[in-house]
Amino acid sequence: MDLLKKFTGFIRKENLFHPKDSILLTVSGGVDSIVMAELFHLAGFSFAIAHCNFQLRRKESNRDEKFVKELAKKYNVRFHSKKFSVESFAKKNKLSVQEAARDLRYDWFQELSIAHQYDFVATAHHLDDSIETFFINLLRGTGISGLTGIHPITEDGIIRPLLWVSKKEIESFAKGHKLKFRKDRSNETDDYLRNKIRHHLVPVFEKLNPSFGKTMSGTLHNIFFADHVFNKSILREVVKQTHQVNNMPYFSRKELRHLDYPVDYLYEFLSPFNFNAAQIEEIWDCKQSGKVFYSGHFRVICDRDKIIFALLHKQDDAVHSIRQGQKSFKHKNFILSFKTILINSRKKFKLPSDVHIACLDTSLLRFPLKLRRWKAGDFFYPLGMKHRKKLSDFLVDNKFSLSEKEKVYVLLSGDDIVCIPGHRIDDRYKITAGSKKVFRIDYLSNLK
Repeated sequence: MDLLKKFTGFIRKENLFHPKDSILLTVSGGVDSIVMAELFHLAGFSFAIAHCNFQLRRKESNRDEKFVKELAKKYNVRFHSKKFSVESFAKKNKLSVQEAARDLRYDWFQELSIAHQYDFVATAHHLDDSIETFFINLLRGTGISGLTGIHPITEDGIIRPLLWVSKKEIESFAKGHKLKFRKDRSNETDDYLRNKIRHHLVPVFEKLNPSFGKTMSGTLHNIFFADHVFNKSILREVVKQTHQVNNMPYFSRKELRHLDYPVDYLYEFLSPFNFNAAQIEEIWDCKQSGKVFYSGHFRVICDRDKIIFALLHKQDDAVHSIRQGQKSFKHKNFILSFKTILINSRKKFKLPSDVHIACLDTSLLRFPLKLRRWKAGDFFYPLGMKHRKKLSDFLVDNKFSLSEKEKVYVLLSGDDIVCIPGHRIDDRYKITAGSKKVFRIDYLSNLK
């Protein structure tokens, strides 16, 4: 069976895309992406070409861009190109050049997909790339998912239609069809781990087993299947161990200890969110309540028995104004409603017992009131106390978890905290026998 039939057969088998879909091909000018473009052309699929000029090889990079532009003209398809300052981006974001180039190009591909309504983005990763990825992850340490190699399709619409074919087959096709392509000299060096594996490790295995590529292809498929079964069955049991607090999932250490390999299960849950093995070991061993571990846009909070998983939200530093006569205030985490009540001297006013309802003496308040997130150094006089107390100590004494602390707001009159909505009022602003007007605040949690 020739390469074109294998190509279209793989696309059907993996259900990568529909023949009428519009595909954005990422073409560097190297033999892999040139063969991919030729196969798309021969198959009659609708496609456009995108080329990244990372300016890492100066004039050579510009020649690559010109070459790919001519290729797009040959196929009469739309051409996109962009120059990137990879080295400065890498330095600014503390990334390796490879990591920076990857982030920049994939962000740009997504932008193009949205702007021009491409259904999928195709990269020219092949079987050899997948095998090398297996060994890279094996050397660095990984879970079962890390040993599956490269996947033919990702959740964000990246497809790899050449993942079934070896580098030798690609080069043979290019030679047979007299395809011109560009050579990247950096691929010939041992500057990167991938190149070292390609040049030194894989050839050893190929000597030991002439069918090494085919054998590894089957092995990667078996690992992928095992990973699929694991995620569908065993991991489902782990998810059953999760609970919810303030709309955030958490594990109980006590419950996890009943499992045979608690740390391994925790790793499988957290590693997709870029928590590494060392962090997860530290999370499991953590005895410090309130300690936070970060990974990108995610964090894990150790709170006594709980291991809480949460998105990393941007801190709200806004100060909101509450006018006199205002009926309500809506926040993403709660809703406050306000009401002024006249006290009839002939009928004693009865204070509500619900902690979510605060009653303040209106005559003592200076409007507009201010509502903001609590901060270090805040203090107030908790109801029933004649001495001031640090708000941080109040939260600790009342066993607020770290995630609960982050949702605490304070209501101020001038510079005085008069109320912690939903929790406690300040004793100086309480209702007394001489009070004539009550400023009532009802607190309703807006978390689902």
